[in-house]
Amino acid sequence: MTIADKLLPGCTDLMQVKESLQQRCREVEQTARDQATDNAKLWKMVEIDIPQSLFEEQGMQLYGAKLLEIQTKMKLSEQQLDSLSSPKAVNEILENQRENITKLIKQNLAVGDIFKRENLQFSSYELVKEVQKSIAEFER
Repeated sequence: MTIADKLLPGCTDLMQVKESLQQRCREVEQTARDQATDNAKLWKMVEIDIPQSLFEEQGMQLYGAKLLEIQTKMKLSEQQLDSLSSPKAVNEILENQRENITKLIKQNLAVGDIFKRENLQFSSYELVKEVQKSIAEFER
């Protein structure tokens, strides 16, 4: 068994491994571009005014998640955390991200509508796994 075959079964030399990995990367990039394009189309399907309360709730969730991510990576001091979570800072972020938050809400509404129309269901097992994963991440 060659090193190439150990790295990527079916390959005979390192050049073949490199080419195969580059092809996989191109495929992943294309999938990401396709998904971004699909997401861009989704939010355009929803033509409603988003209530301020829904906007604020979604924005606060996103900001809270981002703040938690920053806190775990950088270990912010209590003063820095207080500063970043002040009402003024939060409102400023929400206003700066208004368009992105609104698009995300509309995408979620579109996906929910598609699930409802197509009678699709999210398995309870998958939901429990996601919740457990989130809890584990939060505990870390």
